[in-house]
Amino acid sequence: MARFAATRALSAALTLLVMTAVAFVVLQVLPGDPAILVLGMDADPTAVAHLRATLGLNQPVPVRYGLWLWNALHGNLGTSLQFGQPVAALLLQRLPLTLLLTAMAAFIALVIALPLGMAAAVRRGGLVDLLGVAVAQVGAAVPSFWLAIILLLAFAVRRHWLPAGGFPGWTQPGAVISALLLPALALGAARAAILTRLLRQSVSEALRQDFVRTARAKGVSPQRTLWRHALRAAAIAPLTVFGLQVGELLAGSIVVENVFSLPGLGRLVLYAISMRDLPTLEGCVLLIATLVMTANFAVDLLYAVIDPRIRSAG
Repeated sequence: MARFAATRALSAALTLLVMTAVAFVVLQVLPGDPAILVLGMDADPTAVAHLRATLGLNQPVPVRYGLWLWNALHGNLGTSLQFGQPVAALLLQRLPLTLLLTAMAAFIALVIALPLGMAAAVRRGGLVDLLGVAVAQVGAAVPSFWLAIILLLAFAVRRHWLPAGGFPGWTQPGAVISALLLPALALGAARAAILTRLLRQSVSEALRQDFVRTARAKGVSPQRTLWRHALRAAAIAPLTVFGLQVGELLAGSIVVENVFSLPGLGRLVLYAISMRDLPTLEGCVLLIATLVMTANFAVDLLYAVIDPRIRSAG
């Protein structure tokens, strides 16, 4: 197990290195001069040249990336051009909200998909199966930002059941959950639709395998056969998709956080893009890529727990 984990950790680190290098190069070659955006179009050319030298924009891109990577490994992500604060401090301020929103969205997706997908697999062709397929198709077709607006209008503007936006701070846990419930539902619904369809297909195939019939012949109850044997055999594909969906949740938070005016990483990313705040944007890319790779590394470890053959092959 230790060798398997070390191999996957090395692979994740190399992937993260490539991702950050590509993102850094793309951000550096985008049109527009960050120094002019900060100082203004009518700024003194001497001041612009000085700021460009301070930001290292006069150096070749590979040199800039090497310096940025070295500083990032030591916890220094530079200073935000717009906020005037260390980028690392900004990210730490915004990260908890985005992590909680992502966790709530993932939980909602599992709560919806797991029972609905399992029920549809057991009663394939029945009413529950048709309902599950219909819900999955509708959920997969609706964009998260559009669903966020619909939920906002239905439960906040018209009914006043939940807050319409903003964040109350961390001192009131109940208010925090209320503020994040609608955006989490908007993010989690589409992922629940995909997981429901995948669980339905995977579990249906597992229920037709010989080991399930053998378990039933030995007197194992239908519920134990379904949850202990069939689900474990069918879990690899849904688990893979669920790990990939973590990145989709983080990407979706960029739009949803702005719909609900939540001060998370998503809103910070959009602001950094609009203001061409390269240090902040590079730090956001690094943090989000790290979170995605960590989630996929955890999924790889779960593979080994579910199926020992994967551990031995790795």
